[in-house]
Amino acid sequence: MLRKFILAVLFLALAWVSGCVSRNLEELNPLPSVCASDTVTYKYSIVKILDDNSCSGCHADGSSSGGVNLDGYENVKRYADNGKLYGVTSHTSGSPMPKNMPRISQNEIDRIQAWICIGAPNN
Repeated sequence: MLRKFILAVLFLALAWVSGCVSRNLEELNPLPSVCASDTVTYKYSIVKILDDNSCSGCHADGSSSGGVNLDGYENVKRYADNGKLYGVTSHTSGSPMPKNMPRISQNEIDRIQAWICIGAPNN
């Protein structure tokens, strides 16, 4: 009887602790739900992702590797609209980017997806 009680207490404690950990991780690193328009913007989210991952180094006006130019909103929107931006950054289609480097973080991929989902506005 004591053994069952101890196991039950341990199980409940584990469930309680795991619930706290999950909730805290979400608070520390919030991911936008798809189409969450208030959490993602072109200017402060997408440009930052492209800059932080050196996309502009290979895909700008003067060096548009593979014919892909990500210089400016109109160019980025074109690749968002045709699905290539999400496909290459998530490694689900096209040539995985950044080339010869690890995939960008899931948080960044989620932000790109959310921005595309709300129509890729110039916000």
